[in-house]
Amino acid sequence: RSLCVILTTVTVAFGQSPLFERKPNSTPLERREQKEKLETAKQKSEQVTLLSAMEIAIDPATYRVGPGDVLTINLWGLFDDQPALNIPITPEGKLLIPTIGALEVKQLTLLQVQELVRRACSEKYNAKMISVTAHLTQVRQVRVHVYGEVQTPSSFIGTAVDRISHFIELAGGGTEWADENRVEVRHADGRVENLDLSRVYQKGELAQNFFAQGGDVIYVPRIALSGKTVFVEGEIDLPGPHQFAQNETVEDFLHRIKALGRASDLNAIYLTRKNQPPAHVSFLNDEAQHSNLTSNDLAEHKPGTNGLAYVAARG
Repeated sequence: RSLCVILTTVTVAFGQSPLFERKPNSTPLERREQKEKLETAKQKSEQVTLLSAMEIAIDPATYRVGPGDVLTINLWGLFDDQPALNIPITPEGKLLIPTIGALEVKQLTLLQVQELVRRACSEKYNAKMISVTAHLTQVRQVRVHVYGEVQTPSSFIGTAVDRISHFIELAGGGTEWADENRVEVRHADGRVENLDLSRVYQKGELAQNFFAQGGDVIYVPRIALSGKTVFVEGEIDLPGPHQFAQNETVEDFLHRIKALGRASDLNAIYLTRKNQPPAHVSFLNDEAQHSNLTSNDLAEHKPGTNGLAYVAARG
């Protein structure tokens, strides 16, 4: 039997914001002021969204500061009415503290910066008379580039606490040829890290989905037609080549690529390996749980079933 999925499109209409409403006979000056109010409201809304979207509290021992981060510094006991200092880190990676000077904070952790500020202030003033605190009060924005097999390759702006998957989603997600098992993150300092987003989406392994850094280039490669590649045939959404992971079982693989639906016939899955006749794989026993994929498999779809078959690249 076949499975039919019907997609229904729903259109939602939003009411127009009062900021968009134009007054009758308004002057150019009034329209410009109205536009500036709109931009200000938008910026405030975006800032609130960014601040409220934090996953957890930032760990000062692991968070590395960068240009655009804002630190609030208090010198308690210096003067009765001494105001707090809200100081952004400069594009050069320096913290400019009045009466103290310029502190080099590039690539330092927040904890290291806090200690550096306390030490610098203690050298300037009597450490017994003052108490110094430095806290991160605004997280910087970063620009990240996303290329390769994504829907909309481009540069995107986020924050220093946004993960790699967030920027891939901003790029519209991967294409049908995207290999989510071998995503590359090329850092501005020349380091290259690899991550397997399938382990993030399927198992929730956030260690594979680290925070982006300013200047990162996220590259989503195309599925290779050699090596650890299998071809899937049958009544599934994405037939064709797929990459499989090391020691990945038949069951884990088919679940990961969402090839199995609740209406799938679990008794109609066939595995054909090179120079071997088609082998029946049933999920109703332990066979599929322990049968690993190899790079020499060939596929043959059995007609007249709602089953699946898959194959590795020839060669």
